[in-house]
Amino acid sequence: PEPTAPPPTTMTSSLRILTASTLDSNPSLLLIAADGSKTLVNCGEGCQRSFLESGASSGAPSTSTNTHAYTYTYTSTSVRVSSVHRICLTHIGHDALGGLPGMILTTADVAESAARDFQRRMTKEANGTLGGGGNDSRKRKDLSLADGNNRSYNGNGNDYSREEQDRERDREREELADLEIIGPQGTKDFLHSLRHFMRRDRFKIHAREGTFDSSTCHRADSTNNDSNSDIDRGNIPPRKKNKKTKHKKGGNSRHRDVHEDVGFHVKTLPINYQLTTSATTTSSTSSSTTENHNDDTIQTISTNTSTNTTTTNITKQAQSYLFTTPPIPGKFLIEKARQKRVPPGPLYAQLKAGKTVTFADPTNGEERTVRSEEVVEKASPGVAVAVVYCPVLEVLGKLREAEMFCALERKGTRDDDEATEKGESSTNASTTANTTKATMATNSVELDVIVHLTPKSIYHHPSYQSWCRRFGNRVDHITLHVPETLEARTSSSPSDGGRGAVSPFCSAMRGGIRRSFVSDEIFPRLRLQDGMTDEKVTAPAGERNDTDHLDGSNAETVATIEGCPMMEYHLIPRAKRGLNESTNRSPYATNEMEVLETEVIRTGAVTLAKELISTDHIESNDDTTTDTGETDAKLGELIFSGTGSAIPCKHRNVTGMYLRMNNGNAILLDAGEGTVGQLIHSWKSSLPSQCTSQTAIEEFRSRLRGIKAVWISHPHADHHLGLLRLLSERNAICSQNDPIVLMAPPNMFAFLSEYTSIAPEIHRGYIAVDCRDMMHGKIHPMGRKLYEDLGVTNCMSVPVAHCPYSFAVVIDGTSFGRVDYSGDCRPSNRFADVGFGTDLLIHEATFEDGMEEEAVMKRHSTVGEAMDIARRMNAKALMLTHFSQRYPKIPPLKRSIQNGECSTSEDDDFPIAFAFDFMRVRPNTVAMAAKLTPALRLLYPGEGDDDVMDAELLKEGKDSVK
Repeated sequence: PEPTAPPPTTMTSSLRILTASTLDSNPSLLLIAADGSKTLVNCGEGCQRSFLESGASSGAPSTSTNTHAYTYTYTSTSVRVSSVHRICLTHIGHDALGGLPGMILTTADVAESAARDFQRRMTKEANGTLGGGGNDSRKRKDLSLADGNNRSYNGNGNDYSREEQDRERDREREELADLEIIGPQGTKDFLHSLRHFMRRDRFKIHAREGTFDSSTCHRADSTNNDSNSDIDRGNIPPRKKNKKTKHKKGGNSRHRDVHEDVGFHVKTLPINYQLTTSATTTSSTSSSTTENHNDDTIQTISTNTSTNTTTTNITKQAQSYLFTTPPIPGKFLIEKARQKRVPPGPLYAQLKAGKTVTFADPTNGEERTVRSEEVVEKASPGVAVAVVYCPVLEVLGKLREAEMFCALERKGTRDDDEATEKGESSTNASTTANTTKATMATNSVELDVIVHLTPKSIYHHPSYQSWCRRFGNRVDHITLHVPETLEARTSSSPSDGGRGAVSPFCSAMRGGIRRSFVSDEIFPRLRLQDGMTDEKVTAPAGERNDTDHLDGSNAETVATIEGCPMMEYHLIPRAKRGLNESTNRSPYATNEMEVLETEVIRTGAVTLAKELISTDHIESNDDTTTDTGETDAKLGELIFSGTGSAIPCKHRNVTGMYLRMNNGNAILLDAGEGTVGQLIHSWKSSLPSQCTSQTAIEEFRSRLRGIKAVWISHPHADHHLGLLRLLSERNAICSQNDPIVLMAPPNMFAFLSEYTSIAPEIHRGYIAVDCRDMMHGKIHPMGRKLYEDLGVTNCMSVPVAHCPYSFAVVIDGTSFGRVDYSGDCRPSNRFADVGFGTDLLIHEATFEDGMEEEAVMKRHSTVGEAMDIARRMNAKALMLTHFSQRYPKIPPLKRSIQNGECSTSEDDDFPIAFAFDFMRVRPNTVAMAAKLTPALRLLYPGEGDDDVMDAELLKEGKDSVK
């Protein structure tokens, strides 16, 4: 037979951009190793949702013959959150770790599910149901053959040998995932602060902060060290370290010795720097009492005192990373093996493994010896990826001096570049540099790419560009610019027409746009591009286009790849090294709006919506509008920033609502992860189409300043993690005398207090009001302030059954009248009594009717139970929200009415509306929103779990990962 090479091991490794700086996302990237393990760099808000979008559509649509008029080309495969084994943070801040608690919860629950599956299998094996040659044994054989690990079997070929069963058991134990988190100083304190609202006892976190080198640090050093572990894993047996374990490619093989040649080795470079912050005070009576948060009289703001500005220096730490692959094995040269007359089979594998083989020549029987280097190419020492976080020029000076990067610079160019900065000639040095590879002096690892997480003003600075040139032109530079201000987020990228400034959450954006064609009053038309106009956007002060320089010179700028969501850069195999051009484009088609409109029209939803509205003679708001699109008379509105439960989903964000009063100020009812980004998209959609970027920025600032209060219903992460960005960005534009009244459970304030110690940018940003101090029958501690800021005459909390410190709220004096919000809960008689006569009830409806048992177990409500509470309250209108992510569109309804049981009907005598992300209702459009439900159903003919993160959690009833 024809000689064949050993079964090839497909080694692929790449870098993938998950998100960039947009209105609703922050820079994050994923390193995918050849063994399938994955390292995530930064985990800001919405990071989990970006994983779902990592396999989303990209490029122009193409026509199709099926019932859907258009399909999209998939350019990459989706990546599961549970496959991430390491998370690296560049700094402490909401833009780097705002999504980390949710990521930990999801990963832990997937691991717990795997642990139960493993335990069930081990129990079956102990009972003899495995290993007997039956069907279960056959299934195990088929699975192991499929993953190509060449496992051995016993004599009859139908069963594992005992040794192989032990090896398989060890492998399964290792895949009961744990997580390594590496970050700057403060990382451990942040993880420790999470104990106030989340806990997973069966999940292990290995926390590292500051200087760290995985190639010299053994994982076991911290496994049993409490200072390095913030969430302990119990009842999971430790892995047996005396056995070699085979790992399935692409699997969750996380619990590994860091000395194994798998995955990326990581080395950190922490750099301390000083950040100067300014604070403006306009009232001498508030500065010394804002942290006590109890005295209503002292908190009264005086407008007769002078304005004072104070500056504070804060020490922060920026952490950069160097990731290196293990050595890359050389290619087996089958033609040379044939020439050497090496028999195919096991000898090929030995040569590939670097061994020398001796065999009998098959043609004449003579003994022959062949060395590995004769038939195998020389192995490559590996490749490196650098991730540089440089928020200020002070950090740049230390980056230039760092040994970790100096070792990667090309030889003979450092002095030349310094001479260039002084105006001296370096033409000869530059010519030589064009042919020089960037290498690490100690082991010749090749540096392929540097990812720059910097503000534009820093990246284009001549000193920074000079440092980039030291690495030679073989090294690629990818930018993921860190926004310094709200202006930087709002402005489109001038270099690429805004490609990098579009939301990465394509499914949610497309869903919002589709609904807008049904009713652009209830669902304002979202804008795909962050910039407000189509013309080229002028860079804000302190920034400029790629060809401009801060000193006005014409200094050379290194070739730059501007990172955008879904972009992929190949590292291995080396023949494919470089940017995957098919991913370097917008995830949206150039004619996206036209495509979506055509899809919606073909469903018949537009026609039906017009009929439904016209038959009921529902009038819209005809008040005169201002330049920003708002009405002069009444500004009251309710915007849903998220309407889903905890498990991340493409279509629905986690819970959040923006209730605006007639005076323009607002209160948030819960603030889940991503709330601010979702709200900015909603606010932008309400602006005139020709609104300039500067006008939009002023509107966004005004809206943020206008958020005067926040209500947090309970301490589950999906209801409050958006607070970190809200407090940080609001503090940046408000004086210290304008804190938010934060009404929340007590453990929330314990968490925020500890977070403030490592992220002082939220200091003095809120007045704490314990929900227990504002229960029905008590005087609200901040009642006077709520009335002055919002016109609210009464705000009462009502204890409900869900988790410890869970509350509903009843608010009087809003633009809608009385508004009741349930939070997460089982149906509550007390809530129905206190909130009786409400004008608008907002109630959770996590489960569909018929799932009452699951609702009781998870302490949530069904659709029918929510409607029953509305009837008992004598509510004038009902908005349903917080849907299980198993219903990414609209949950099903039952029409039957049975005596003694909750019934569900869309024909009740009060309006019943299903909430969607980006939905906006005004007091006079609630009825319209309810009437549109049949039309909206036409947009979603099918339901499924395909777009939900780790759908196996739903199968086990985990509709809320908390």
